[in-house]
Amino acid sequence: LKPFWLKTSQRLPLPAPLTAGIWPVWPGTMGKGKGGKGGKPGESNEDAMFRMMGGKDSGTHRGKGMEKGGGGKGGKGKGWSGDGPPSLEEIPEGRRKVLSDQLEAFVGGSDAQFELPPTLTGLERKFVHSRAEGLGLTSQSFGQGRDRYICVFRPEGGPAAPAEAAEASGGSGELGHGSPAAEREGNGDVGQQGEEHESETDLGPVLYSAVVLDEASSTRLQEFCGRAFSDGIPGDWTVHADHMTICVGSLTEPLTEDSRSVADAIRKQTALLKVRQELDLKVVSTGWSGKVMAVGVVGCTSCNKNPHITVATAPQVQPRQSNDIRRWDMLPPEKQIALHGMVWQRGGQRPHAPPAWIWQRAEAASGTEGAQQLAEVVLAGTVQFARAVLRGEKGGRPKNESGLRTVLQLRAIPKRLYAVHPVKLAQALGDELPNGREVVCRLEADLRSPAGDPLKLFKLPCDVPAEVLQRTRQALRLLVAKTPLPVSELTLWLISQAYCSSGVDVAGVVGGLTEAGAVRVGEDGCVEYVALGEEARADALGRPPYSRLQGHGCQLRPTTPARCLVMGAADDATIEALALGEAQEEGGGGGVRRLMHARTRALACALAPSLSRSRASMHACSR
Repeated sequence: LKPFWLKTSQRLPLPAPLTAGIWPVWPGTMGKGKGGKGGKPGESNEDAMFRMMGGKDSGTHRGKGMEKGGGGKGGKGKGWSGDGPPSLEEIPEGRRKVLSDQLEAFVGGSDAQFELPPTLTGLERKFVHSRAEGLGLTSQSFGQGRDRYICVFRPEGGPAAPAEAAEASGGSGELGHGSPAAEREGNGDVGQQGEEHESETDLGPVLYSAVVLDEASSTRLQEFCGRAFSDGIPGDWTVHADHMTICVGSLTEPLTEDSRSVADAIRKQTALLKVRQELDLKVVSTGWSGKVMAVGVVGCTSCNKNPHITVATAPQVQPRQSNDIRRWDMLPPEKQIALHGMVWQRGGQRPHAPPAWIWQRAEAASGTEGAQQLAEVVLAGTVQFARAVLRGEKGGRPKNESGLRTVLQLRAIPKRLYAVHPVKLAQALGDELPNGREVVCRLEADLRSPAGDPLKLFKLPCDVPAEVLQRTRQALRLLVAKTPLPVSELTLWLISQAYCSSGVDVAGVVGGLTEAGAVRVGEDGCVEYVALGEEARADALGRPPYSRLQGHGCQLRPTTPARCLVMGAADDATIEALALGEAQEEGGGGGVRRLMHARTRALACALAPSLSRSRASMHACSR
């Protein structure tokens, strides 16, 4: 086959079977007629295709007829003109009236949903979507090929307002409109602005965007599928049940291949979604292919033809194969369940799921109540740690109450509690924190909740105490006044400042030891040690909760009063940032000298984590 720009006489003829296979012949276009727009009388299909490929006088309209041999000039046809998506006006008026009457009857009735048969054409489904949106209803298509059908839902709490994006696009064909989702956007704090701050950080490319379910919804979905499917979830299958995919790539630049006529409208609606926006989804159908189990949902736009959540897959089966499920069975309203999720983007250095403290449904205890609960659990943990400390003293235990108080004050009572959430601290600092959005984004990607969090302070963070905020502000001004820190070091410094005073009184610890039967204090002040337990001091280090905080691969723990050592620090930047915080806290003169000693202490503990805290501190600080 020679290039199309050569003359017809210079081209090699194609074999007849091949010609018949690649040159399209529209139904009803053979035979005599006036010819189609852009065509030439007597022109063969082969010559017409070469001419259209060359861009000369190319026409794509269907005609009523063509000259014998094909490619005639033909008049304007009745079908799709090729200038855009098929128009709803091409549906016969009588058919449109029948569909409209059915929807209006549904609105006037009491049924919760209305399922139309799969005999509807794609254009008729598009009309139903558009008409349902105008009536304040939710609609969604499910299935593939001849099994594809559309179902209309009555939104909970009355008719839903039409979506702005759908109105702008004139209605879309394969998208559920009038979503019943209760949308919740960020509160405007630092780190709650969706993609605006993600684009400013080096988190890598977005793999895909999704609605990620919270833990309760994921558990509810798995329990539901155990009942909804005849055999439940097989034991050797891999359970997913954690997200509904919105699109491949980011929300603003979806990469999902979508050949539907409504692809542009769906992309516009996708761009309106915000990262961290919370949504309510409803499970309305089930899909099964023998290797994949999924549920169809409504409540959020999706570039998938069948918005769904992959529940489980057979061994060695990829979750994406749920896109190939052809048949979806609609659930009756009484069997449908509600799920809650958050718009999230995955890929790069982003966390796989939203951190627990981001969810708007989380409600922390009030300031007074939270402080009281914290004091109680810390006192109880300190008493346990004090027993281990006294047990390790062996023959050197204090003989009187005064000596006991001194030992407990120096060796058992924590001076700091890392009970302030670093993200809340960053938000409280506001514009005073340089590169605040980047810092919060890095915290969300790297920070992990401590192993011991009895009050769930990192899941339900409380407000930052005023004294903590004031202290951090003063330290921050001194820090940035000299040399601006990179985001990574500033983030670690912020973690080192996310603490408050323990508030543990030595009298309370002595009283706790007495009540527990560990010691007896006589009227003359003499101390008798009764039952100190078998727990070693090293094993009891974490008894006082929040005295250690894990994040960014490092652990912060109190050493001597007003000191913090880094165990297992990953690099010099980590050590330097934490040393800066310690040196500034010490204050006074000789700032450079103090910083050098603070960095040395941190480095010694990073290089020798097996040493006891006191030995490491003494070894590093010896001078």
